[in-house]
Amino acid sequence: GDATNSYAETLAAMERCLLTRLLRETGGNQSQAAARLGITRGSLRNKIRSLGISIEQQVVAESDSEPVPDEGDCPCDD
Repeated sequence: GDATNSYAETLAAMERCLLTRLLRETGGNQSQAAARLGITRGSLRNKIRSLGISIEQQVVAESDSEPVPDEGDCPCDD
């Protein structure tokens, strides 16, 4: 139902926020980011793909029209 969709959407938003911040902090280094998360690089790559995150000069989430907000602006910072 709606609660399940809301939960899934909120979880995806928080994961996207966490991963984009971590990738920014590691300069896009997926191996370092995966190690800090305690997951394999392959698992991180799967999450990056499923969450629509692209790693270019700047780490950007596909749904964003502008770069991901700096620390303090993500929903997971509350």
